[in-house]
Amino acid sequence: MAQDSLLSRFRGWLQTPAGKWVGIVAGLALLALAVCIFVYGPSGTDTEIERLRAGGRQVWVFCRNCEHGEQIRVGVDEAFPVICPRCGQKQAVQGYRCRSCKRIFELPAARRFACPYCNTPHGAG
Repeated sequence: MAQDSLLSRFRGWLQTPAGKWVGIVAGLALLALAVCIFVYGPSGTDTEIERLRAGGRQVWVFCRNCEHGEQIRVGVDEAFPVICPRCGQKQAVQGYRCRSCKRIFELPAARRFACPYCNTPHGAG
């Protein structure tokens, strides 16, 4: 019974002008909080971005020094050339693996290109 009387007194207080204003302000504050969470996202997304950034990305590389090609993981912000996994020289540039012969070669600057080994056309079609 004590809860019913407390609840009924609270309802009665909300009907007063002061109770209405407090209810409106509290409702607007909750709405503003919901909008901020929706716009800026939940906290902790920066750590997720940093985790993905630290993991890097898988790319094909072709070494200009020893002509070795391999798929390696490089940092997201890392610029080419990178260190070759075979010879250790900083001569590995971004490579491309041919769909037909499976050999790796240096990725040309042109959007359309052919494999230098089997002449299979690649690129934007």
